[in-house]
Amino acid sequence: MSPRSFLCGALLLLLAAAFSTEFAVHGQDVKKKNALNSSTFSGKIVQVNVDPETKKVDSLYVEVNAGRLVNRNVRLDDKTKYEYTGIFNKDDMAPKVGFVAAVKLRPESDVAESLKISPATAKAKKKDKS
Repeated sequence: MSPRSFLCGALLLLLAAAFSTEFAVHGQDVKKKNALNSSTFSGKIVQVNVDPETKKVDSLYVEVNAGRLVNRNVRLDDKTKYEYTGIFNKDDMAPKVGFVAAVKLRPESDVAESLKISPATAKAKKKDKS
């Protein structure tokens, strides 16, 4: 194999790798941007707003990764369906800051049709190498 053909092959390989990486990154960006407009999304609950008269949750903010962390406002009403996963204490069965929420909005609205709530998963602790 001549050095010239080797260099041409290496150059083609590098270009192919560069374009495939750019495509993969661009595809991820599109997915993240859709998190702002999608009717279904999930993220960590960062704020819960309670109606002072009824003592019911009337809206909450969910932190969504859209290339950067963005808070999406979600309104709740009497028709919103709640589902709790991994929560066994009846007192914890309410939207709370730090929990993870999977939200499905009603069409053309910011009101939740359903809300699946679970506790945030704990991060694995690193072992000390003493």
